[in-house]
Amino acid sequence: MSSEKPLAGKVALITGASRGIGWAIARRLGSMGARVSLCARDAKTLESAATTLRRENIEVAALPADVRVPEEITALVAETRQATFQRHLTSYHRGSSRPRGAAAGVALAELRKGARKRNA
Repeated sequence: MSSEKPLAGKVALITGASRGIGWAIARRLGSMGARVSLCARDAKTLESAATTLRRENIEVAALPADVRVPEEITALVAETRQATFQRHLTSYHRGSSRPRGAAAGVALAELRKGARKRNA
């Protein structure tokens, strides 16, 4: 791992990543060497954000999903794994302080499953 790219070889899944804080998080993690999987509901805006990051030589997967729908979270995690092989960092950003409702349980379960695999 280079001090210039401390996240080289890592994968970050960022929700709410088509603009604002989510996009800034993706850009920063990408500039630090992480491959980034962007998630947002609007596919057109999401692809535009991904194109901008690719111009900065950041490896990006753009995966439209609505994190309020548990099945879409599950699919998002699976598609991220398929597109980037594994996930090391997750940024859950959707304009609120924390996930709520069914999405919170699914997201937490997915994070715990990933943590168990890494620690095994």
